[in-house]
Amino acid sequence: MGTRHKVKVLKGNRIIINQYGQWDGYPTEAGKVITHFLKDKDNIDFLKNIKDKFEYKNEEEQRNFIFGEMTMNPEEAYREIYKFIYDSDQYFEKEETGEKVRWCYISQKQLINEVYKNFGFEATAYYMMITRDTGYKIFDTIKELNRLEPDKTIPVFKSEYEGWDIEARYTVNLDKNKLKIEWHDRTLEYDLDNLPSDKELEDFEEETRKIDEEKWKQQNEEEEAI
Repeated sequence: MGTRHKVKVLKGNRIIINQYGQWDGYPTEAGKVITHFLKDKDNIDFLKNIKDKFEYKNEEEQRNFIFGEMTMNPEEAYREIYKFIYDSDQYFEKEETGEKVRWCYISQKQLINEVYKNFGFEATAYYMMITRDTGYKIFDTIKELNRLEPDKTIPVFKSEYEGWDIEARYTVNLDKNKLKIEWHDRTLEYDLDNLPSDKELEDFEEETRKIDEEKWKQQNEEEEAI
């Protein structure tokens, strides 16, 4: 489902990750994936030390990287990777079960590994870090890329888009040790040491949807009365 969202990480009073996502940004999907990642203390340390592992690129630097530094022609790389992942005849063997499935039913780790095996680090990093499909999977993505090539810096691209159609925002503030979840007009904030359960996220999403439905119902009644 196209639920647009942003994932941000703040450290040292600056944004070190600013990732846009096109799909499944609601709390019961993106929220669960993000909170599960953050509940592992090693992952928190990983984010805190991210400046030593990743190279941040602004819009101009990103453009130069895409069209100047890649060993593979960037336009060709994008077309080939896109076809490799999304071709209707392309199926992957799911690691957990051996079942043949489409790209959206395998883990982000497996997807990165499949692309890496076929195209190498530069193309994998390029595609995985700027695609809108990465979205809330950004943490698993950069961790896996770092595992594949621990001695290489990984390009972290910043998405400055903050349009009205973004329904959810997830902000990890490492300075304050907080996670803020914004879903429609409601906001929750948690200490990283006391993150919400899956049930709390489910309840939050359900309550928000009920509030929205009441607003729409009232708005429709007011419009009909005019």
